Amino acid sequence: MQFPDTDMNAQNANQSNGLIAQFYTEAVLDERATKGWTEETFDIGTGQHKTVRHPGAGRPIYKDQVWIEIRIPGNVSEVRCREVRPSDKLRFPREYEAFLKGQSEPMIGTPLEKLPFLGKSQVAEFKAAGLRTAENVRDISDGDSQKFMGLGTMRKRIIDFLEAAEGHAPMATMRTELETRDSEIAALKDQVAQLARLVNEKSK
Repeated sequence: MQFPDTDMNAQNANQSNGLIAQFYTEAVLDERATKGWTEETFDIGTGQHKTVRHPGAGRPIYKDQVWIEIRIPGNVSEVRCREVRPSDKLRFPREYEAFLKGQSEPMIGTPLEKLPFLGKSQVAEFKAAGLRTAENVRDISDGDSQKFMGLGTMRKRIIDFLEAAEGHAPMATMRTELETRDSEIAALKDQVAQLARLVNEKSK
C-alpha cells in the first residue's frame, strides 16, 4: 500500500532524524519527442488559429531526469520514488548537494559498522532495510520495529551508545547495572529452583 509524502511525514513526526532521502538520475521516456505533439498557434496576419503537428521520432526517446527516493527508517514497504520537486532540494539540502557533487548519499550520523556490539549479519540486515546509521535504527517507529527480531533490546543499546558519545554515560552505566542485576536475580531464581528439586527428591 502506498502513501503520499505527507503521510510519510506524519508517521515520522516524533522521529528526530526524520526521513532518509537519496537523489539519483533516472532515464524517463520523453513522450513528446517519441510520439510528437500538437501545438496551437495564432496567426496575427490572418487572425486565425492554426494547429501545427510536430512529428515524433517514431521510436522511444529517453531523457535524464533527477529523481528522489524517500524512505521511512526501518520500513521496507514504504519507499517513495518520484521526480524531484523544488521543495525537495530545500527539504534535503545535504543530500542534494552530495548528488550535485557526484557523491553517494552523505553519511549523516554514526555508521552501523562503528557499533562494537553489532555483527556483520546484523549490519547487513539493517542496510537491506535502508538503515545506514545508529541514528536511523534509533528513529525506527514502534510499529516498524516489530519487524526486526530482538530490536527492542538492540535499540536500547544503541541509544545508550549514542548518549554515552554525547556525554551521557551515567545513563548507560545505570542500564548496565540494571541488566546485571536482572541477570543475577535470574541466576538466583534458578539456584533456588534447583535446591527445591533436590529437597523434593530426597524427601521421596
